[in-house]
Amino acid sequence: MLKVLAAGICAKRTNACINVMNYPNRLDRSGNDQTIYRDYLGRIDEPAHSVDELLSQLSSVDVVVSGRFHNLLLAMALGKPVMAISYHEKFQPLMNGVGLGENCQGIEHIEVDELIGKTLKLHENASDIELQIARETERYRVALDEQYQRILQLFSRPHRERLQNNVIR
Repeated sequence: MLKVLAAGICAKRTNACINVMNYPNRLDRSGNDQTIYRDYLGRIDEPAHSVDELLSQLSSVDVVVSGRFHNLLLAMALGKPVMAISYHEKFQPLMNGVGLGENCQGIEHIEVDELIGKTLKLHENASDIELQIARETERYRVALDEQYQRILQLFSRPHRERLQNNVIR
């Protein structure tokens, strides 16, 4: 499916191909498929061996199209426009949370032309989408920081002593 997507993107955008990440462990590893990707894409086909390598790869692309939840999550943390190919219901709330719910397609019903069109739209509107993602992820960061502060307060000495006194009485 990605081969068709990549060919379609480059055919419609002859002046600049969108960088696409290739995850060999999720694709057919035959020489023919790899050759087709090489012909069409500025892409990454080396598997990441660390979080730093993955973040570097994600940073180097324009748009991330992925069926891997954590790659989408990390791409969003980097402010990258993302298109989700969903195999589970958990993808939709993630995409909705940053205002990109319409950029989530179920893997069972992929519409290639729609996927290509939405990916091109993400690329064309990247600067606005990056700002949108930054706003929403910052809101989540603040909420997460507040939750961590509440949890850490539970482990503070005065709070523990109050809990112990209430339990002993």
